[in-house]
Amino acid sequence: MKNIDYTDEFLRKRKERQKRARKRRLVASFIFFIVFLLLVGVVLSLTVLFPISKINISGSKIYTSEQIADVCGIDLGDNLFTVSKKDTLNKLKEKLPFIETVEFERTLPDTLKITVTDAKKYACYEIDGKFYTVSKSGWVLEKTSKKAENVFLVTANGVKCSVGESIKFEKEETKQQIERLVESLNREKVSIDYINVTDSVNLIVGVETRFQVEFGTENLLDSKVKHLKGMIDSIDETQSGRINLSMWNSQNPQGTFVQNNTK
Repeated sequence: MKNIDYTDEFLRKRKERQKRARKRRLVASFIFFIVFLLLVGVVLSLTVLFPISKINISGSKIYTSEQIADVCGIDLGDNLFTVSKKDTLNKLKEKLPFIETVEFERTLPDTLKITVTDAKKYACYEIDGKFYTVSKSGWVLEKTSKKAENVFLVTANGVKCSVGESIKFEKEETKQQIERLVESLNREKVSIDYINVTDSVNLIVGVETRFQVEFGTENLLDSKVKHLKGMIDSIDETQSGRINLSMWNSQNPQGTFVQNNTK
């Protein structure tokens, strides 16, 4: 009798194990089927489905939609979801350097809207008698024989500029000096005419269209610029000349002003 009970219990447990195993196989098969369908859907959406049939381009006041379309590398029939915004921006900036940013808006099933932002002229570098206008991000926008209007001029050693590329500095120190000067002067709302960092111990800037300022080294630069702002505010607006802050320090917080000869 006991042997029969043991056999029945063994068979019952075996059936339960088999039932659980079948259930696990069914669940696994169902999950596999769902994943397979998802993968098929992804592959189709990236290949066969969603071909682009409309491309709308807007945003630029410098380039036409046709110019942008010719350069961006996106064609009708390309997949709506595989076109790359990064690749498009790189292509555009290389051939159409005044483009700053690109945004994509995808509208199902077949429309891609491309919105571009134009770069703004920020500064101008003089190299070998030529003038290279750059954006605030340091992208070289154009090469001209005259300085562009409404930008400040930068003169520095070891600078290379090519249109459609980022400006290159032989020494990182040069780039940092320019950035620190610009940041400090902007913070005090002093307008910049030109910057000359060819001599790292005698930084020179032109400001407010009437002053040439000698800072010496960049030590205590922020304090020197604050002092400069005070001097500018105290000098009659009809006067112009040279301001020397190269000897300025916490023990000798003085600057000198030499007025231009107006004769």
